[in-house]
Amino acid sequence: MEIAPGIHLIPGKIGGRPLQLYLLVGDAHILLLDTGTAADPEQLIFPYLETLGLGPADIDLVINTHADADHVGGNAALKRASPRAAITCGEADRNFVRDPQVMITQRYNAYRASHDIGPDADVHAWFVEMLGEPQEIDWTWCGGEIIRLGHDWSVRILSTPGHSPGHLTIFDPSSRTALMGDAVHGGIGVDAFGNPTFPAYIHVASYLDTIEHIRSLDANTLAGCHWDVMRGQEINQFLDSSLDYVRRLDDLLIRELAEMPQGATLRDLVRSGGLKLTDGRPVSELEVAYTFAANLEHLVGRGPLVRDDSVHPVRYHLSARQS
Repeated sequence: MEIAPGIHLIPGKIGGRPLQLYLLVGDAHILLLDTGTAADPEQLIFPYLETLGLGPADIDLVINTHADADHVGGNAALKRASPRAAITCGEADRNFVRDPQVMITQRYNAYRASHDIGPDADVHAWFVEMLGEPQEIDWTWCGGEIIRLGHDWSVRILSTPGHSPGHLTIFDPSSRTALMGDAVHGGIGVDAFGNPTFPAYIHVASYLDTIEHIRSLDANTLAGCHWDVMRGQEINQFLDSSLDYVRRLDDLLIRELAEMPQGATLRDLVRSGGLKLTDGRPVSELEVAYTFAANLEHLVGRGPLVRDDSVHPVRYHLSARQS
């Protein structure tokens, strides 16, 4: 469907959640925002193009909002179908996006070495399937660039890190539409199967800055990849819930560690704190680990917590002044 003039939402699913890709159709250029998983170009993108009387070869430019399997896995299939299309992403995400093995090792297994948390064999195989083949990146963006899609239509590229180091958002000033990918996540949600879904960010300070950056756009429409399209006051409510989750998690981690004089590992805190955040509903350890690890390191940097790297897995404690 067309959510703003020239901006089309291509609907899909990933697991029990929506997966929404975006196509910007100008009279000079056509931009595809994210390629989904390895199967999604054939299953979602090309059929949608047909409804507009277009084909894969009409796409000039692909921008991957960030380094995740459900956003870059279709790059190789898209490039095969449209060799002239430039495949691009944020500069800080380049190595993840171009090489599925780097993505798996450094992003999805980021907590294995220090915390013994990572995907099991089945989840690992799922990531491999979604990521597809390696695909080289033609060029990268740093934020601040302007892309002209038509003689009177240009969009801006914004740097919105936190979920990934090189995350990008596309802002259309003419319709005041922000296409944010996974830049901001709201609070805890529920998927189609009734399971809790958690925000995912890897750096708290960057994530908080991104929330306020998106708020400052004063957008009429905010469209992400896993949430309903938001308009008007819904946008501020979503951004407020994003801030609230970070603050709640900081408070929870300090309270949990106050009851653990011997300190705790990331896994200990995920298991105890995750259940409290969801009122006892089971949580995915790997999914929860992202924000818990990010908030723990943020609190270490601010001073309330200390990190003990002399043991394995790493343990966290309240600092002397906090206790």
